Amino acid sequence: MLLLLLVAGSVYVISRDGSSQDLTWAPPGYPGYSGYASVTLSSSGGTLVLDDDKNYRLIPPSTPIEGHTDVRGGRNIVTMGGHCHIPDRGYGASATSRRCLTFRDDGGETSGRILHIEGWYADGPDLTEGINLATPSAIVQIQNVRIERVVARGYDDLTDLNAYNGKGSHPDLLQPFGGAKEIRVDKFTGRSGYQHLWLRWNPPKDPPVHDKKYFFRRVNTEAVSYVAADDGKTNYGHSGWGWYKYESPQLFLEDGTVWHRHHPLSATATFKGSFQNKEWTVDRDPDYEPQIAADSTGTYAYYLDKAINANGRPAVRNFDDSAAGRVYSGIPPGGDYVPKRSIGIGYASPGYGYTGPGQASGRWWSWLATT
Repeated sequence: MLLLLLVAGSVYVISRDGSSQDLTWAPPGYPGYSGYASVTLSSSGGTLVLDDDKNYRLIPPSTPIEGHTDVRGGRNIVTMGGHCHIPDRGYGASATSRRCLTFRDDGGETSGRILHIEGWYADGPDLTEGINLATPSAIVQIQNVRIERVVARGYDDLTDLNAYNGKGSHPDLLQPFGGAKEIRVDKFTGRSGYQHLWLRWNPPKDPPVHDKKYFFRRVNTEAVSYVAADDGKTNYGHSGWGWYKYESPQLFLEDGTVWHRHHPLSATATFKGSFQNKEWTVDRDPDYEPQIAADSTGTYAYYLDKAINANGRPAVRNFDDSAAGRVYSGIPPGGDYVPKRSIGIGYASPGYGYTGPGQASGRWWSWLATT
């Protein structure tokens, strides 16, 4: 089945079963990138401060980046085909030094600018965060990205004790801790020894999330075990998809293409448990308890329509907003959506489902389904 997606007068055609290799959202400036300034990223990472009035292409080096790349400011930004590898940093290394990519607003950005992150691969024994966002001005497009595994160094790291006091980590594959105007994810694979997609908007305490939307299609995450470098203890990934009922935007999940594999030896040893955490609901409201059901695709978790967001609408819906959004248990039938060999250095984009002029405006999409 195909879906026609109408966005601000433009048409996207996507396959409902996720079989198409084309990506959904074209980068801003595609294909010629006229007027875009090219900046080559450092192989050691570092902070990059960009002009808020300029568009950029961030070119990864031909060798893995062995450090945290922190991008601040800019207008439209496109980066494709990078490899982030975080080696062992040693006891006491800050969580910030063990991240792959962070994008931040600096206060002067154009609202509705587009950040396009595509074809990136992240790995390494001390990788603790995949992609972090503090970009309330931006529409963020993350496509064809694989994060091999994020881990903590041990108990001290996780609990901010001793040498980690104030600089420890709670590993995540994707964490928009400072929010985004909109997030669009297509083809994302990641494994974690702790948390996976942590979608709470942290500061301020009561953020403007009422009109914000995050979209996910062709996503698979998996909880894995690892031996911590500092204390030698075996840890297991637990929290799957995490959000707070009044501090997260609405989530829209494509039917049948969003998957999570829990770990049976973790503290959240069941599939349901990986979506149930007292921090997500705060007051243990039963309306926000995940429900478990099954269909011909498999076992899935969903939330009742009574689980409302800050704007009074159901918090987790499917793409056409006709039913609850579903996260399926396990690995997609065809395997990982993003194989390691398909991304990283030397990456070539498979193309996009829509390549006409213009980009999405960030407004809600209306859908038409056809066979």
